[in-house]
Parts: sequence; structure tokens; C-alpha cells
Amino acid sequence: MINASTAAAWHQICLPESDKRFIRRKSHFEEIANAFSRYPERRQTLIYEALSHSRHSIYLSTPYVSADIIAVLDYVAVKTPVRLVIGDIQPEEVWKLLRSRTRPGFEVRVALHLHLKLSIFDSLFLISGSGNLTAMSLERQTEQFSTLVDEDETQQHLEHFFDVWNDSIDVNNLPASTGARASA
Repeated sequence: MINASTAAAWHQICLPESDKRFIRRKSHFEEIANAFSRYPERRQTLIYEALSHSRHSIYLSTPYVSADIIAVLDYVAVKTPVRLVIGDIQPEEVWKLLRSRTRPGFEVRVALHLHLKLSIFDSLFLISGSGNLTAMSLERQTEQFSTLVDEDETQQHLEHFFDVWNDSIDVNNLPASTGARASA
């Protein structure tokens, strides 16, 4: 079971990295964070950049996700473990893609009535806000996001993520009677 002590252990995994590489990666995350607020039309690209700079862990929670984001996360999981919590109402193409993927480093869980929207990269860089992980939501000027690059500050968000993670159901274990629903 994943709990607060597990979140702290993951936080410690990032520490052994050489100082020079860590500072360079943190600097990249800071550049992405600064651009995220200033250039809403680049948000999806900036998330892809954050994914490419992640080395240890990627945690995401979003009520709605698009198939293109799922495909990218599945690819990124080759080098970095990805944990994703999604809501139970998704387009049919998302469910088909999730059923067809087999990558062991990409774990997906489903939470009923999910509202939490956050992305944590290497326990260091946090993006949270009102938008889902869909192209349309990321590009909307009306969606509000906040970013943070700080290991200590992301700790409480990691703990909240793991609380949701523990209360959710592995996508491969969804019972047919209460299974995920496709959106219209």
C-alpha cells in the first residue's frame, strides 16, 4: 500500500543524482514553469517537455484525459515510471487505448467522481489547476494553472496524490457492472 512514508521515500530517490545534473534539471523545470503561465497556447508542448526531463517519477491526476496524452505517457513510461489517476467517464477511444497498452512502467487507476488535477514530475515540479489533460483544456485561456518547482513544497501534493491513488481502482480490475463509462 502506498502511503505518506512511501511518498517520502520517492522524494529521497531523487536525491542521489549528481548536484550538477539535478541543478540543470531543476533549471529546465523552472523555465517550463515560467513559460506555462505566460504562453497558454504552448501548455501541451510544455507538459511534453516536462515529461522528457523527468527521470524518476511522473504522477498525474485528471478527471478527463485525451488519447494523445495517454499515448505519450505510454511512450514516456519506457524510461520513467508513470502513475495516472483518471475519472470514470472517458471517451471510448481512451478506454480502447488503455485496454491495448501493455507497458509495465505505466500504471493507470480510475477514481469515481475524481476532481483532483495535478501533475508531479520527479517529486520536484508541480502543475495544478482547473484544466484537464486534454488539448482543448490545456489551450483554453480561461483555465487557470499554478506551477511550483520545489521538492519540499510538492511533498504534501504527493501525499494527496497517493491518498487518491490508494482509493482508486486499477484500470485492469474494473468490475463490469461498475466499469468505466464512455462519454458521448
